[in-house]
Amino acid sequence: MDRALAVASAALIIALIGFGAIYAGITSLKTQLEEANNRIANLQNEVKALKEASSGYASTTQLEDVRSALQEISGDIKSIQSKIEKAATQGDVQEIALQVASLQERLAALEKLASEELKGQIEELTTRLDELQAEVQELSARIKFPVVVTDATGEQVFIASEPERIVSLAPAVTETLYFIGALDKLVGVDEYSNYPPVVAEMVENGTIKTIGGFWNPSIEEILSLEPDLVIGVDAPPHKQVKEVLRDYGIPVIILPQNSIDDVKRSIIITGMATGNMEQAIDVLGKLSRTLAQVKTMADSIDGKVKVALIVWVNPIFVAGNDTFQNDIIEFAGGINAFANLTGWPVVSAEDLLAAKPDVIILSRINVTDFLNILVGQLGDSALEIPAVANKRIYTITGDYADMLSRPSPRIAQIIPLIQYILYPHLYGSTPGDIPQTISPETMPETPQPQA
Repeated sequence: MDRALAVASAALIIALIGFGAIYAGITSLKTQLEEANNRIANLQNEVKALKEASSGYASTTQLEDVRSALQEISGDIKSIQSKIEKAATQGDVQEIALQVASLQERLAALEKLASEELKGQIEELTTRLDELQAEVQELSARIKFPVVVTDATGEQVFIASEPERIVSLAPAVTETLYFIGALDKLVGVDEYSNYPPVVAEMVENGTIKTIGGFWNPSIEEILSLEPDLVIGVDAPPHKQVKEVLRDYGIPVIILPQNSIDDVKRSIIITGMATGNMEQAIDVLGKLSRTLAQVKTMADSIDGKVKVALIVWVNPIFVAGNDTFQNDIIEFAGGINAFANLTGWPVVSAEDLLAAKPDVIILSRINVTDFLNILVGQLGDSALEIPAVANKRIYTITGDYADMLSRPSPRIAQIIPLIQYILYPHLYGSTPGDIPQTISPETMPETPQPQA
């Protein structure tokens, strides 16, 4: 019995010693893990600090690419100078102005990647482009009317003398005329033209007449205003107006409207047609610089978000490719969830679920109403849409919704706003800082990209 008790006591002692050893081992392991975690955290902080410290500096390969691009731009500048010397028509001026604006945009985008050595070269090229822009403006002032403008239909429109009575068939046209300083030539607008605010005042006091809606302009009203130029956009009713007014000898210009590049061309075409080419070139230069800043910020994004832009519900209409809005999304750095579709297709709630957008942007649509429709059709599956689950659904209303639907120089405001919605961290904000309803009332000023 004593022996059995001794064996049991020994076993208990061994067990206690073993447990203590195991406990000590666990404690030691825990300590080691905590130390490892601390080291990892320190390393992460060091990596983050290094990343932040090196932001704005490019790799050797990138610098070589920048150097090569600058050499190419330098060659293009020489080519443009040669074209200026040979230019004889406003058509030549149009081509040159667009090339200068494109180089300005490209050069501004390269600036953040350049080393200190290359930044000096960029400053020289920027100065040279500014000088070229001034030369183009002087050239345009010398080459006035008559002019021949090639519009979105591919047709050449002959304008014998500087127009004095212009009719605008679309809000985007009215806005473009305003920016290039030709608003005083307006005698008629469509009923949706409301920017700048003075347009509404001019309509109210009778200085400007309305000629009907965007989709149903009145030929009788247009003719009653005796215009010497009518400007519309690439839409069926405006092309029809062009055909009808052809018999009356009234020149009609149709502006392109399906991309950001179309906006640039529209600015120059409108400037040529109205005799305000110098101002148009200036507007184009400022727009190009803003676009370059937006693009630079977009290029810094690691993971791009998928976006669905919805303009109508029940049925759901979305922006597909070959639309001005698709261009806005992509330029801001997003991925259009329905870029595989063309134009303004109708999609189902199931299609939206399958597309899984990270962000949903509504145009003039109440978020609660939209969610009720979505949940009514999908049930709990609606939460599988990342934008729904993460509460990243926003509606754009008021003047901002107008900007989103109009291909005019005001893209300089709406593109940064869309970028802010998609990537608020680029502007020092978080998704929680963005109001669900985005309008001039909830956000008095649109965010602007950093220079």
